[in-house]
Amino acid sequence: MASPLKVIVFGPWVGEFSYEISWWTSEIRKVRKTNFSDYWAVHVGYKGREVLYKDFIDEYIAFPDTLKKQLTYPSMHGMFVGGQHIIPVECIAFFKDVINQKAALFSEVKYYLPGPSLVEKRFQPRPDGEWAYLEAGPKAHRAVREKLSQFKDRSREVVAVSANFRFRDGKLESKSWNPDSWQKFIIRLIDDLNLNVVLMGPRTIGNYPGTLHLKESNLLRGYEGRILDFVLEEEGTVEDQVALLKNTKCSIWGSTGAVTLTYFTQTPMFAHQAKEYGWRHQLEWHKMLTHGHQYVKIFDKYPAAQMFDSPVDEVFEEFKSFYATLP
Repeated sequence: MASPLKVIVFGPWVGEFSYEISWWTSEIRKVRKTNFSDYWAVHVGYKGREVLYKDFIDEYIAFPDTLKKQLTYPSMHGMFVGGQHIIPVECIAFFKDVINQKAALFSEVKYYLPGPSLVEKRFQPRPDGEWAYLEAGPKAHRAVREKLSQFKDRSREVVAVSANFRFRDGKLESKSWNPDSWQKFIIRLIDDLNLNVVLMGPRTIGNYPGTLHLKESNLLRGYEGRILDFVLEEEGTVEDQVALLKNTKCSIWGSTGAVTLTYFTQTPMFAHQAKEYGWRHQLEWHKMLTHGHQYVKIFDKYPAAQMFDSPVDEVFEEFKSFYATLP
């Protein structure tokens, strides 16, 4: 049981989601259990990420909205500011405020910051750390099932699609698939495989990655009964996504590190990844979590420079073959 006299504060986490779920959480889970098992454990980070920490953190403190709006360019383990990956001074100030508040309540206060060593871990087959599978609570599962009940024909199988893309300083990243191609691919899922589709993901805001949604689509009009938007808002974001993955047949992703989430939910996944990044999903620790990548397909034929124009028919046929193997 955690001591009422000692506290350890982890964070502040301001970096990319993929770095957080892959290397930061595993690192501090082990650190907390090994070195601070008798401390009250606190984490400071983004709103909606609490589920990543609930098995080993006692208290989660989210950035206030006023501070979150200032975090405009998450990159690797920090924010990309002035050509460097840093923790912005505003976040450090907020973190210090948390530490000072805890100092008034505890006799001993320690803290643990994310650092550049996380970048080195991405190349390691099995970096030091401790991983844990994720599960959503009953409330999140009920909300997802209620959402899925809105399909006109609920007898059809449902797939979750994260049709992701990201703008960096106003320019679409080269590894993004053409949004029109995403829409044509989704139509094939409905017409050829007779599936219902959930468009899953956050809205595109600034340099943060976003996803395609039905309300923003021209080509998908007329398919309203077969497609549902599942917009990930900040409150409960990751837990809601975990619940959705657990209640659908499989998920489909573009070239994004966020696909790593499926390794922690033990759910089938197909990803259309840029060739340069495919190797990142073939590491030992990935296969440990997915039982040798059972029901995982990484289609990484095209380099980032060719991703935008990669052919819909080919990607669809790759997915169709993968889908046929699912139980």
